[in-house]
Amino acid sequence: MNITIKPGAATDDAAQIKDIVEKIQESLIELDSKVKKNIPDGVSTDWSRELLANWNTYFKNDNPIYIEIG
Repeated sequence: MNITIKPGAATDDAAQIKDIVEKIQESLIELDSKVKKNIPDGVSTDWSRELLANWNTYFKNDNPIYIEIG
């Protein structure tokens, strides 16, 4: 089996992946802001406590992905 890698195409693909990852990270930051705005600390229902606990665990453990092209 022969595999041919075209450097130009690979670089373009990597740039597109980097753009997608950056947009996802920006969206997660925006979602975090909206969750905290719409469910403030003073709200105390089972649902809100569970949602905030789950979200905070997820968001704090979400490690940024760094992609370097070049």
